[in-house]
Amino acid sequence: EIILFAPNNLPIRRTTTISKDQLETLIRDYRVGLLDPSSEDFREPSLQLYNLLIKPIEAELAQLNAKTILYAPDGQLRYIPIAALYDGRQLLVEKYQISNLIAYTLSDFTPQPQNAPNILAGAFGGKAGDRRFGQTALPATVSEVQAIANSFQNSVTLIEEQFSRKAIESKFKNHNILHLATHAEFNVGSPDQSFIIFGNGDKIRLNEIADW
Repeated sequence: EIILFAPNNLPIRRTTTISKDQLETLIRDYRVGLLDPSSEDFREPSLQLYNLLIKPIEAELAQLNAKTILYAPDGQLRYIPIAALYDGRQLLVEKYQISNLIAYTLSDFTPQPQNAPNILAGAFGGKAGDRRFGQTALPATVSEVQAIANSFQNSVTLIEEQFSRKAIESKFKNHNILHLATHAEFNVGSPDQSFIIFGNGDKIRLNEIADW
């Protein structure tokens, strides 16, 4: 199923018929062809994929005077770089700007107000070679957040012991950018054992971050 979303228009839907096995073969041939820069073998599967994915909405793209395609694929279609799709004369990237999205539902296209950066920055710190709370010291993080404060007005920096979970949680609603220069630990399959650490040794676990 191909669905075209365009500004100030109802979604346009097209159905393309191809079996799963045929599509898998086509994607494989296309990707193998692209891996060999000395070969033109990609053009045939590329043309077939163009006819499946773009041709059904080609007239609408022209009518809308489209300049950019935001491509939000699903399933195995994620493995298709559509910029190299071939219409028999030129590549898709020669006609449009192309951006790949993980999923349409994860993208908010509503225009956002352009607020000036108002940054809350925390630095884990410590002396080079030392260990703090079981972690390697990060002395450069202090310089990092100081550089941020020097570059942006209204920035607040919290360094080492001042950089606590309580301090961050009491202040971050007054800021539109949160910058944590510190350690994190990710334990696969265990969000309750994965965490970000603060400069005073406090932690916030990944299953708690949703509360932020």
